[in-house]
Amino acid sequence: MKKNHALITGLLCCILCISSYAQKTLIKENHTFTENLKNWETEVWGDTRSQPKAKIVIDNKDGHDDKASIKVLIDKAAKDNPNKIFLLRKGLKLKKGKTYTISFWAKSRVADDSVRLLIYSSEETGSSKNWGGVVERDLRFLGDGTWQQLSHTFEAKDKYPGAPADFGDLGISIGFGSRKGEYHVDNFKLVRID
Repeated sequence: MKKNHALITGLLCCILCISSYAQKTLIKENHTFTENLKNWETEVWGDTRSQPKAKIVIDNKDGHDDKASIKVLIDKAAKDNPNKIFLLRKGLKLKKGKTYTISFWAKSRVADDSVRLLIYSSEETGSSKNWGGVVERDLRFLGDGTWQQLSHTFEAKDKYPGAPADFGDLGISIGFGSRKGEYHVDNFKLVRID
């Protein structure tokens, strides 16, 4: 009987460890912007076709579940490419073939709104390889002035076979450049679910 009890206890510990591992976020530091922009970068860039104008700042009065969040104020949009105004988190490592969920909270006052999610590798994310994508999609939400949770579940694999990603040096980019106005984002979480 003692052997069975020890075996059952051992199995339960393994299950709890696996479950606990699966729920740990891979974005460990400053995912709620309480340390300003530590571990995050912002960019507003243009080219001969489009010169967007925006400010990306910390808002210390309006966070999802604390006081801090990112506020994006767009004076001139970059309709040809929403990734010309973006927030970037580098240093991400994913295991190829595994499934992950990324989630964060967003808020705006535009009824049918969206942000562009990119998970990719390039020189800008620390990779020595060319650009390679894992996720590229618009996340739509109802901009009714309240916080909305956005999430996307994906398999860590090359989105474009001709442009393989470097799974050891990925970045997460949230693009805002498709319209004028204001966005808030907060509480980023990335978990492996298998």
